[in-house]
Amino acid sequence: MSAASPAETGHYPPPELTGWQQTWRWGLCILSAIVLMITNTAHTAVVPLVADLAGGVVSLVLVGFRRRHPLLICVVLSVIAAVSLSAAPAAGWAAVSLCTRRRWREIVTATLLSLGFALAGSAWNGDLLGALRPLPGMSRAAYLTYLGVVGGGVLAVIGSGIALGMYVGARRDLVASLAERAATAEREQQIRVLAARSEERNKIAREMHDSLAHQLTLVSLHAAALASREDLTPEQISQAAGTIQEGAGRALAELRGILGSLRNTEEVDGRLAPPQPTLADLAGLIDSVRAAGMRVELHEDLADAEALPAPIGRNLYRVIAECLTNAGKHAPGATVRMALTGKEGEGVSLRVTNAVRGGARDVVPGSGSGLIGADERVESLGGRIDHGIRDGEFVVEVWLPW
Repeated sequence: MSAASPAETGHYPPPELTGWQQTWRWGLCILSAIVLMITNTAHTAVVPLVADLAGGVVSLVLVGFRRRHPLLICVVLSVIAAVSLSAAPAAGWAAVSLCTRRRWREIVTATLLSLGFALAGSAWNGDLLGALRPLPGMSRAAYLTYLGVVGGGVLAVIGSGIALGMYVGARRDLVASLAERAATAEREQQIRVLAARSEERNKIAREMHDSLAHQLTLVSLHAAALASREDLTPEQISQAAGTIQEGAGRALAELRGILGSLRNTEEVDGRLAPPQPTLADLAGLIDSVRAAGMRVELHEDLADAEALPAPIGRNLYRVIAECLTNAGKHAPGATVRMALTGKEGEGVSLRVTNAVRGGARDVVPGSGSGLIGADERVESLGGRIDHGIRDGEFVVEVWLPW
């Protein structure tokens, strides 16, 4: 099993200390050790003083490893502090550092061991018996009160150290968790921005394909007719050339519109600038493909077509244009039959069929992304789309909610 993350446990590794934080911590520890060693009147010879000083130096070395082995260093320093008064500041520093981890097992273990070593050291030096011995003339009640005050003071010191360490650790974890949340939010924002950019690129690519592929297919079909037929009169050649020119002009106009929408700095949602063709422009679309030589039969039975929502009408237009484009590419000469029915509350149904023929792929190559774009359009509106070859015909069936 993998270890739990800091965000799950609420415990984060301690941060690196700055230069100032290092300076005042070490300075306070060394100064406290010097003061305790000077004010200690228990030294009666040079050897005890040297031993105390050695213990303080060793403790200052060991306290530097408090973050690597917190419990071990805390226990070792409590042993040294039991016989060396100058080691007490380093031992207290290690104890507070241990408490910042906020792990009660370590805190209770270290506290009990430190207290036991301190009592043993005081008993060995004779300080404990002297401190607990009642003063001359002290009553029993006063002596019990004195013991309570001493015990309470010891517990207060221990509790203050634990509380200080717990507070520092909780504050560190809070700051670390807030920093992690901010970093996570920033990463998620970057991911959302990248996803939005990718989605808008796909939308732009789909719009360019749907708007340009149809016009360029008509241009290619007319150009292929001019190249393959030698019996055309000058008037027919001029008419076909004019149709090609018009189709190329419309394709350029569509391209300028898309590029203009990309340059439009006022568009904050990334959508293409209006106006876009809807079902109201379907008649012009059919007339243009019929002028290119395609045979199209349309059966339309839409109740109150003017009330059709604009997104549905716009996407239906694009799907129909894609179906006509595919028929012109891959089934030249075939009759395209379209049935568009529906009403509000029941949805809109579109069925487009044409006979399957070959021979046009080399003339007008396809990108293979047109029907994928149609699928995305329909699915984005909560509709259904199905397409494939059935009984020798290519069938596209679409249903959109209305």
